[in-house]
Amino acid sequence: MGSYEGAVVAIEPSTGKVLAMVSKPDYDPNSLPSTYEAIKADTENSVLFNNATDGVFVPGSIFKTITTLSYLRSQGSLDGFSYYCSGSILLDSDNGEQQYLHCAGGERHGQQDYADAFAYSCNSAFAQIGLDTGTDQLTETANSMLFNQDLGTSFHTAVSNFDLTSEDTDWQIGATAIGQGRTTITPIHAAMIASTIANDGVLNEPYVVSEVTDPEGNVLSTAASDGTKELMTADEAETLTQLMEGVTDYGTAESMGYHSYTIAGKTGTAEISDNEADGYNAWFIGFAPADNPQIAICVLVENASSYASKYAVPIADEIFTAYLGE
Repeated sequence: MGSYEGAVVAIEPSTGKVLAMVSKPDYDPNSLPSTYEAIKADTENSVLFNNATDGVFVPGSIFKTITTLSYLRSQGSLDGFSYYCSGSILLDSDNGEQQYLHCAGGERHGQQDYADAFAYSCNSAFAQIGLDTGTDQLTETANSMLFNQDLGTSFHTAVSNFDLTSEDTDWQIGATAIGQGRTTITPIHAAMIASTIANDGVLNEPYVVSEVTDPEGNVLSTAASDGTKELMTADEAETLTQLMEGVTDYGTAESMGYHSYTIAGKTGTAEISDNEADGYNAWFIGFAPADNPQIAICVLVENASSYASKYAVPIADEIFTAYLGE
């Protein structure tokens, strides 16, 4: 992460073992006895706050995994989907007028099937997908994926929020479908979603302590996942995996396609205010190898000045390389 603020979480999908959990900004624990009082007194300093578990952030396009799952459940299949992207979609907005919702950089993606819309993270297509799916189905799917509730982990986490009603305008529905709107998520939750997809739809709840020993090294107890939850079917997980492979094959994270193994992933670049000068939340979620997942990750870089492909993807790539090699 270097000097970037944000978080990284890595999980072993088959067990729920947390392989890494990083929150930035951070502190040196070796010097904490001498620096703790100064850290507490500095009201601008957030090094004692765990962004990975307690920070809630606008997810941007990583939420399109949830929108896709919702559309799949409502339509039964992604077959036959077709959308022509002209770079934006005009929707009825909250102020009673029509407002454009744009693709990143105003890019025109042209004619797309579902795989292309997902790989290129087409906002216009996904706004329409949200409208076609409807607020009830989107809400039901989000809640089934642990939004608006305790995640059930043995350690404290904040609650991810999903808020959409039938009274909302088309623009709000479209914005929500692309991961904006009133939606927020914790990095640990995002990593759990990636881990669930990697594990054929079954979530092994994350744990951070593998064993407890006495001072002589004798094992007093061992730990494991607190339980499993089937959050989606194996077929749904396989569909999402195939779409996420397209992201790293030819889509927004194609720079990761050089490995000897296939990475399944999704990027996200979330606007965090109406002023682009304030930056973005740059995200990546994914797992590898796609056909035999050993690691699932979430990377968040706060206040990035550009897209996830520039900030979150290179960090994720380094993690996969460190864990799995080239």
